[in-house]
Amino acid sequence: MVEPLHTPEETAKILGISIKTLREHIELGRIRSIIVGTGKKRKRRRFTDKNIQSFIEGQKLREAPPCQSIKAPKAHTTPMTSNSTVVAFSVLQKPGTRKTLKQ
Repeated sequence: MVEPLHTPEETAKILGISIKTLREHIELGRIRSIIVGTGKKRKRRRFTDKNIQSFIEGQKLREAPPCQSIKAPKAHTTPMTSNSTVVAFSVLQKPGTRKTLKQ
């Protein structure tokens, strides 16, 4: 059984895009086409249903896994080996003020 071949106009209408946008997709290799005829100046392209469907599947957004670099980093815990103690700032003595003589 032979698949029907769609013209660029029909294909653009099926995809809901302009012919200009369809041509850009062709140039970028995003959609495959069949070249009909032997024209050297202007190639006559036709599209199968399979070409159109594979283009649609390729254009769908894919669920990407969350980016590893934006995860909140885990706090590194290490055993404490120092014998220091924590002192509140209110307990610390204020440094003495020096009076300087003006000359």
